[in-house]
Amino acid sequence: MKNLKSLLSVFILSTVFSLTLTAQNGNQQLLPEEDVTVTYNLYTEYEKMYVIGYKDGYCYNDPDCIEPVDPIPPNPKPGLGTARDGYVRGVKDGIKKRQSEDRQ
Repeated sequence: MKNLKSLLSVFILSTVFSLTLTAQNGNQQLLPEEDVTVTYNLYTEYEKMYVIGYKDGYCYNDPDCIEPVDPIPPNPKPGLGTARDGYVRGVKDGIKKRQSEDRQ
């Protein structure tokens, strides 16, 4: 179920619908051409804060750090599903990831 949810989230988040609204009357354009982008976000508050925390942890004490690509948030552990819990876990995971990359 976790893998299905992750794949579905990535698919929906990476899918962007672009519509062009244009009406023309002969050579005269009645409406300016506009690109309308619609995205869907299925992340919970836990997952949103996990991503923010992950980036904060990854770039901790490095003002020149380039933020990593958004990670796919893990499912919360039982009893630890609040936004604050997501942020804390994200910070810890971000720090671990940066340290593992620095060792290589």
